Amino acid sequence: MLPVNKLLRGVNLQTVAVTAGVVVVAPIAIAALSGGLKPLARGVVKSGMRGYNQARIWAAEAREMADDMLAEVQHEMQSEEEEQVVTEAPAEKPTKGATKDKGAKSA
Repeated sequence: MLPVNKLLRGVNLQTVAVTAGVVVVAPIAIAALSGGLKPLARGVVKSGMRGYNQARIWAAEAREMADDMLAEVQHEMQSEEEEQVVTEAPAEKPTKGATKDKGAKSA
């Protein structure tokens, strides 16, 4: 069996005492503070949920605005295409059997 002085060689007794104190006091302190920490934790969770809900509202509003803008742009593009088709439409060709005005004088 090793002598105690060889086991404790290089060990700071102050560190051992502090560690033992923490091990004994920590459960007592946690139990005492847990009553006060629970309302704090609930408040943090409530704040997080409020923030999440507000973010969902902002995201929905942003999506609605983006959808509206997309619909407006699509309508504008469709109107421009229709205008372009009307302005680029070829002149009407005379149909077969159309008679020329016989009373017209040629120059």
